[in-house]
Amino acid sequence: MWVFHQHSIEEAITDTQADSLVLVAEDAQGARLGFIHLTRSEDFFTHEPQGYIADLAVSDDAEGKGVGRMLIERAEAWARAQGYRILALDVFAMNTHARSFYQCLGYVEETLKLIKELLRTQ
Repeated sequence: MWVFHQHSIEEAITDTQADSLVLVAEDAQGARLGFIHLTRSEDFFTHEPQGYIADLAVSDDAEGKGVGRMLIERAEAWARAQGYRILALDVFAMNTHARSFYQCLGYVEETLKLIKELLRTQ
């Protein structure tokens, strides 16, 4: 999983959008502990501009040590500075660990996407 997010870091750092930001958490030796990629988004229904957490990852070694919380706090400060009223994110429904983390930080569910896997007929 970290390899995927490591790749995402490199993509996000090279992103040239003026309204996006990547924050990287490092330890005293410069080892990466986690990152968050922030972008501008727009509410589907109201078209209100909002901040969006495109990606958040914390290394296994840093999990549970406040790194994710610190990255979220910095993300919220960035969103406020941009003038956004809302900071949004998506999380997989089955990722109960992440959902619990976000709920503890005050994030609430706004929508619920339902899917059904369809079997192919021949």
